[in-house]
Amino acid sequence: MRARVPFGTTFWILRLLPDERLTVCHGDGTHERSLRGFKQVTFVENTRDLDRLGPGMLAVALGTTGGKTIGSIERLAAKVAQREAAGLLVVGPPDEREVAHGFPAPTGDFPIFIKPRDLDWSAVLQPLLNLYPSITGAPNPEAARRRLLSKIIDRHGRVDIAEDQARHIGMDLNEQIRVIVVQPIREMEKADLDRLEEVVAVELLEHDPLSTTVTYEGAVVGTESTRTELSSPIPARLLFKARNAMPDAVVMVGVGMPHHRIDGIFRSFREARWAARVGGEASGPNSVIHFDDLGTTAWLEPFDFASDGQSSMAIEQLSAHDALHGTQLLQTLIAYIMSGRAKEAADHLFIHRNTLRYRLECIHKLTGLDPHQQGSRLVLDLQLRLATAQGVIPSLDAIKERQPTSATGDPS
Repeated sequence: MRARVPFGTTFWILRLLPDERLTVCHGDGTHERSLRGFKQVTFVENTRDLDRLGPGMLAVALGTTGGKTIGSIERLAAKVAQREAAGLLVVGPPDEREVAHGFPAPTGDFPIFIKPRDLDWSAVLQPLLNLYPSITGAPNPEAARRRLLSKIIDRHGRVDIAEDQARHIGMDLNEQIRVIVVQPIREMEKADLDRLEEVVAVELLEHDPLSTTVTYEGAVVGTESTRTELSSPIPARLLFKARNAMPDAVVMVGVGMPHHRIDGIFRSFREARWAARVGGEASGPNSVIHFDDLGTTAWLEPFDFASDGQSSMAIEQLSAHDALHGTQLLQTLIAYIMSGRAKEAADHLFIHRNTLRYRLECIHKLTGLDPHQQGSRLVLDLQLRLATAQGVIPSLDAIKERQPTSATGDPS
């Protein structure tokens, strides 16, 4: 039997009453209904997802999943109702005008809700997140968690918040949380980045109802808590969904280690961002990289993060100078640092020791770092490795093995 549409509107409110009954109310205060037995939110993107529906679930259909007409939405509702779901939420139906103005008067027992796609995605998620039992009564907890996560990232973890305040918005500082960063290789338009955030938010929310997703410096940052099993397929699914939604995009998914407390969340973000930035050198584009799989490269992250993006400035200066003037300063520096001895470096480069000494002095003048001094040499060594990890320069071995243009070598 075809399910009738009891409720259709472009403005809806979900409320959790003191007796923990979930109700839905029309924006004008009429047609309040109860979602009996509500348990969780399940996203439906294709017909196969219907098999995951069960009693008490609220099905959320995105875009074309709900169909283009009222009839197609009703047919989807009938399939959802057969699985004893609590209701159906259709986000961004293709023909919003027909849906908004053509819904019949509320009848029957199975509720259907409509949400236009031009509304902010956080506004779609917020009512659902408000229902989670541990945050009952918190004012707009999803938005509060987004603000807090943004502050944690932007202020390098230096955020004062009491445990009861965090718990009030659904964040238990005593449990471990890991951060996942979805980093586009190339800069995205804001609309595309918003879409990427939406895709990540949907996937994480289904796995962890208290996950939080924000956009920061051209990347999408999401959290996953240990209240759910930290299953490895989640990062892979984020990559799959991102590639499916934007086939032309090239992204890296970096996964941090699970940590607890505010500074731990920031630490996990650092790890995830570093993994997303440098992991592609080993795994290629469109990959998932876990911080604990980076090996020795993982130890370079603190030096990069602390220098606010200037971690390889000296190396970039040398590379630019070589490209402009045809010199071999970068190759000389690598040979000197890797050999540890001036004579061995000069022999490898087929140049006189005085030529080597002159080139090292040029490096000192250009960068302000003297390769002869132990402290400066350590900084240059770290910058070389960071530049290699980030793809700023080719591998050290590749540069070291380049042969000079002449046996005597240019003095610079």
